[in-house]
Amino acid sequence: MKTMWMIVLAVSLFATGPRAHSAGYDFEACGPERKVTDSAARRDSPSGYSYPKFLKSGGRIVFTGRYSSNDRAFRYDAVGLGGGKPEFYAESEGWSSGFYAADPAVHAGACSAELCVADSFGEHQTWQNIILLTHRGTGKTVPVSIGLGNHRSPTITPDGKKIIFSYNSRGRDDAFSLMIADTDGSDARVLVEGESRRHVNWLPSVSPDGRFVAYGKEGSYGPGYFQSDIYVKCLR
Repeated sequence: MKTMWMIVLAVSLFATGPRAHSAGYDFEACGPERKVTDSAARRDSPSGYSYPKFLKSGGRIVFTGRYSSNDRAFRYDAVGLGGGKPEFYAESEGWSSGFYAADPAVHAGACSAELCVADSFGEHQTWQNIILLTHRGTGKTVPVSIGLGNHRSPTITPDGKKIIFSYNSRGRDDAFSLMIADTDGSDARVLVEGESRRHVNWLPSVSPDGRFVAYGKEGSYGPGYFQSDIYVKCLR
């Protein structure tokens, strides 16, 4: 199995230069990223908000990042695409992955009609993780990469044509950019640039209509201060 992960479909990230329009996804022209939560201003979450998922209705985003009042269950809030004050959604003793999988109102986003995506972190724990693309009909899994680096938290667009993931080419402490690419790793483009060292754009979730991606943006903004909020970027 380890041999399989060494066979990567390496495509140079900057082989053809920056281009924002790709197969119907015009994510530069449709507008910049938008911050939809402000955990620092609210001061109700020690480390901020993270792990966003769109609801199947498409108009709201569920996320977590703080404990409930008894400090044993996680509190999940929801916010609209335009931002505003988060509203209570649910409490659960389970962390996000299990909670979201059990909630029929949540748009999972890890699978399209034919394909599912994951990263290799669980069984290949190095900073050079790759994307694992599984064909639902055959069960065959193939590795996908855009080059040497850390590929994390991939998701797939509802039409099954694009994967969106976090990417860091330099090492554990460098910035993670949010990338979009074809499902074989080709035509890789930067959706959101990692701003500086230890700034992370990750955990993307694509809306059910394929028009938006929500993600967590984390960063160190001063000595001992690390914060995370939810952002939204249009795709077309």
